[in-house]
Amino acid sequence: RVFAAFASLASLVILVHSVLINPFVWFILRVLTGISMVCIYTVAEGWLNANQEYDGRPMSIAMMKDGSMLVSDDYAGAIYKITYVGN
Repeated sequence: RVFAAFASLASLVILVHSVLINPFVWFILRVLTGISMVCIYTVAEGWLNANQEYDGRPMSIAMMKDGSMLVSDDYAGAIYKITYVGN
């Protein structure tokens, strides 16, 4: 969920960049872009183990109609389904 949230934020900020032309707004949007990219990188880095070796290498993501996410891993030759199970 964190990856999807920050990827959405990054996409939204990029769209707003082209609509609002103001130096202060531009600065705020650049900060938001940087924060979202750092968070996306941190989530993607979660595929490394303690020895800095790959547990997997995510290559592509697909969203399903039920809200789950498919992540293809070309390192292991697998497709992982990530779902949210509520309380």
